[in-house]
Amino acid sequence: MILQRYILKELFGSFAFAFSTVLSVCLVGTMFQVFRTFPGVGFEVLSKALPLATGSMATWVMLVASCTSSTLVYARLAADNEITAMRTCGIHLWSIATPAVLLGVLLIGAAYPLNEFVVPWTRHNRRLVFRDSLVFALRKPPAGSQDFRVGGMRIVYTDFKNGQMVEPTISEFKDNALVMSCFAPAGQILVLDKQPQIAIKVILTKPRVWQIGKYQTIFFVDGRKIEGKATEKEQEIEIEPRSGKPFTVKESDVDRIEKGTPQTIYLRDGRKFVGKSTEKDVEVEINPRTGKTFTVKKSEIDQIQPPSEESFSAENDLTIEVPTENLEKLNRQPVDMPASAIWERIMATKDPKFRNPLLLIIHTRYASSLAPALLVLVAMPVGIMVSRGSRLAGLGAALPPLLIYFITYFIFQGLGGRNRISPYLAAYLPDMILAGLAVILLTVSVRK
Repeated sequence: MILQRYILKELFGSFAFAFSTVLSVCLVGTMFQVFRTFPGVGFEVLSKALPLATGSMATWVMLVASCTSSTLVYARLAADNEITAMRTCGIHLWSIATPAVLLGVLLIGAAYPLNEFVVPWTRHNRRLVFRDSLVFALRKPPAGSQDFRVGGMRIVYTDFKNGQMVEPTISEFKDNALVMSCFAPAGQILVLDKQPQIAIKVILTKPRVWQIGKYQTIFFVDGRKIEGKATEKEQEIEIEPRSGKPFTVKESDVDRIEKGTPQTIYLRDGRKFVGKSTEKDVEVEINPRTGKTFTVKKSEIDQIQPPSEESFSAENDLTIEVPTENLEKLNRQPVDMPASAIWERIMATKDPKFRNPLLLIIHTRYASSLAPALLVLVAMPVGIMVSRGSRLAGLGAALPPLLIYFITYFIFQGLGGRNRISPYLAAYLPDMILAGLAVILLTVSVRK
């Protein structure tokens, strides 16, 4: 019991040191990022952002500290031949490993509330702080080269002197594609406190403008040509069940169709029909430049030319309105929602395209809470195996388990996020790999 308390005390001390060191390094990086992004309001943003950054980074720092502390402590014990002395006295390795197991259990108890409550809340509030700081910075634009992003707009300038931007460039993006760019020798930014939302205007002095036109050119099979916007509607499928009246559903409502005579149609809401399915002609909604909106069959359209590029130089000042709807309506992203809200969304749909990403978020929180304990169990035998090295050799030995976990975590998260694998596998496979590695290493240590 005395021996176990001694090892546990060493583990706690090493964990506290590693946790505070790694967290301090991360916070210093956050400070540099804040000062670089918001030069004029750095200290004000920093006072709000640092506590939130601490909460959002705590779980990642805990992973590093858990693995490092376990490796360092057991590597030191092995390097000083204390492990050998314990084994010589008849103390079984499991008794020596008990403090590491206890540390892992305590870390699970600390990691779960962090992943479930603290991290989602701090991440969302950090975005709110950066949003408010962005508006504040635009009220008093800082000097030097700056780059601001407001929704789909990007404001860049090389310097700010005498109340004016020097060589400002305003760009607009839609679906990550550039649709408009304005360059001017000088310009101003106005932030107006209008109701119900803030208005941001950029006034450019004699700018050069490049943009993609707003209207497509639609050519019809019958020879007509119309300028406007064409929007293709979703494919509809007509289902003629063996018994009952025919009805129409959207393609997204169909899970799968088993071929045969008759066919078996499975819908995403769980219903199943035996009968015949026929794809209907796709419809295209035409919103002409002048006139009323109408709908035609896709087969009636010959081709659709994309909007042409336009460029011109303005002789007068040009005022550009920067949309601020996204600033005012900063809703919680699914990853930042509480578990109750995510489960409500999961229960409200049976479509795997919507359910799987939400299930991945929920189960990743559970799996991430187990990871610190598994890293402790992997790192303990790794530390014992570096007995011939110095005490600091354990620090290098802590890197392979961390790399294995981080690499597998991001790989499977990416696959799960794209619905390539089950959300359960994506969430728990990194933990399963760590668990398998821990069993192998512990078995080897016991046999030695």
